[in-house]
Amino acid sequence: DPYDDYVIGTAIYGTPFYLTKEERNQLYQAKFPDNPGLDVQRDIFIFQCFIGCRVGDLMKMTKANVINGAIEYVPRKTKEGRPYTVRVPLSPTALEILERYKTQPDGRLLPFICEQDYNRDLKKMIKLAGIDPSARRERTLRAIELVGLAGLDARLPSQLSGGQQQRVAL
Repeated sequence: DPYDDYVIGTAIYGTPFYLTKEERNQLYQAKFPDNPGLDVQRDIFIFQCFIGCRVGDLMKMTKANVINGAIEYVPRKTKEGRPYTVRVPLSPTALEILERYKTQPDGRLLPFICEQDYNRDLKKMIKLAGIDPSARRERTLRAIELVGLAGLDARLPSQLSGGQQQRVAL
């Protein structure tokens, strides 16, 4: 078999971290005049923070997902198993962001770029907004401990139980 010697490498993930509400707000207020595309990606990220969905689910949303002041969607991870509709009321900030991008073509909700560029730009934005990266790991471990998941910080969301995933979402 020609594939016997072929080895698939292990995925490498970065150290997880979170932003406090203050840092999220600091990022939202940050302006990037030298790179206006970062302003757009910042808005998409802040919107994502307020609705708490996966990037892949957010990228597929259209204006049709906005129903009576809320976002409704079926998470991609549950479509194959037991699909259910998630309904998230939109905060004033989320509504402000949607208003800013209301003229997107093809009914798109927001002006997305590819997921890899989105992640790259997010790292740039956090740095340019003056958010201190050296304190992230400590804050992350403290938050993980607060929700009763101490010792599970290296696990991916898919490796956590449903209840543990809910606590992470807090």
